[in-house]
Amino acid sequence: MSFLDDAISNIGRGLAQSAVQAASDATGMDVGGTLNFLFNGQTTGGEQLATLQSSLQSDWSGTPEQLTALQNGLAQQSQTLSDIGTQLTSVAASVGAISVQIHQISTLLTQINQQQLFQSWQTVDVAMSGYLAAISTSYATYGKYVLAASETDGTLVQDLVVTILDPNVGPAVGITAIHNLIMGNGQAQSVLQLWSAMVAPLVSGGLMDYREAVQQYEAYYKQLAYAQLCGTNLLMEAYNYDAESSSTLAAGAYTDYKAALLAQEDMFIRWMVPLVAAGVVGGVTTNGIPFSSADAAVQLNPGVQTLPGAADPGASFYAASPVFRGAESLLASLSVTDPADRRVVVHMAYLAGTNGSSLGSLHLTMTSLDGESQVSPVTSTRLGGPYFIPLAPGGGFRDRGLPDMNFATVTSPQNGFYVKRFVFSDDVSHGGLADTQYSLDNLNGINGLVALQTYLSGTGDVPFMNDNIPQNVLQVNAAQPFDFMNFLAYCEPVDAIGYPW
Repeated sequence: MSFLDDAISNIGRGLAQSAVQAASDATGMDVGGTLNFLFNGQTTGGEQLATLQSSLQSDWSGTPEQLTALQNGLAQQSQTLSDIGTQLTSVAASVGAISVQIHQISTLLTQINQQQLFQSWQTVDVAMSGYLAAISTSYATYGKYVLAASETDGTLVQDLVVTILDPNVGPAVGITAIHNLIMGNGQAQSVLQLWSAMVAPLVSGGLMDYREAVQQYEAYYKQLAYAQLCGTNLLMEAYNYDAESSSTLAAGAYTDYKAALLAQEDMFIRWMVPLVAAGVVGGVTTNGIPFSSADAAVQLNPGVQTLPGAADPGASFYAASPVFRGAESLLASLSVTDPADRRVVVHMAYLAGTNGSSLGSLHLTMTSLDGESQVSPVTSTRLGGPYFIPLAPGGGFRDRGLPDMNFATVTSPQNGFYVKRFVFSDDVSHGGLADTQYSLDNLNGINGLVALQTYLSGTGDVPFMNDNIPQNVLQVNAAQPFDFMNFLAYCEPVDAIGYPW
């Protein structure tokens, strides 16, 4: 786990605690307001935080649940104070590593005469860099003040709060700008889309392994997410400190941040898919199928895995894609931060020409293994597409060396595949997500999703779901608040003459 993973996780949990309004109302002090605790109304910075924890038990008049929430928040503040120095020194190293990766990408693109792809991404990234730098500077100043609270003049803190709340130059401007550049608008392409378009040719051309490309893509997004997180942290700190701000503004900033993250999630996964698809043919020659090509195919279609001798290869084994699980775990670390938060995410891939219209509007549900509850997705989104597998050397399926016949015709946008992303959460309006085990509902033969004959098999029908899909157990609880699975609908990992791959 990288530094940015740790920082995102720690700060995210701290912001979730600072949005606990019950504790704030009961105490008159906002959980998570480090500047407020350290400087407001105190002769020496930090004296209030030092004495508050010990006085809680004797002076508390609220409920036990509110006391627990407040104590957890204070513990998070103490941890933030001890960690912030490490965070501020380590982030420079993480950003420096990303800069080295970007230079390597530029060099490789020059080798294949695709410098324009780098320039298109760089134009948007340059606009982004100014906002990242402004938030970083304010956060570094904030860190310096809280680390030396007893020596920091209170007027310096007041000046910092004024800067943070400035509607023209404060972090709110940067947070909005970064979000808009991630999402794209009209003719303006997303910075993630431009990154993906820049790197995918390197992967399909065999100059970069798809796993390295995904890792770098995630590191780049973490940098952007970290800036949004720090900017939101600064806003909440300033709102909690400023006497003229409403007590609900800090919680509102957190709510806005969560909404922006939710909107960005689909965009993040959407432009990661082409990097994995390019890996299916990356480095393929007419002499065989390299490991990385087969590995990439398994990420898109876990059902391609079989066990020797199984009577039904499609039902023999299932393991979710580790690459997409890792990506969804990153998103969960940003959004599933409150102790009560729960999430399950399912990716369903399907071919454009295989009953595509029915699958595009599919309603996928989960049921608890005890049969007590059914859960509907909070969001259900088709992630752009159709995606396609870039052509490799050769002409026929065998010559191209594709490791999964499901993708034999997925070589153009018209004959591509789609990915639909379902998010299940603890939202009670969609059935809730209690701490228990779940499985996807078996939709074979339901609402027109009948078994149908495809090019994959000349003798039998191919069901919407292989047997291993609804048999997979998904579990959420306090120790494991997030789970993930993905599958390819109407999939049969057997070639036309019956040989399993």
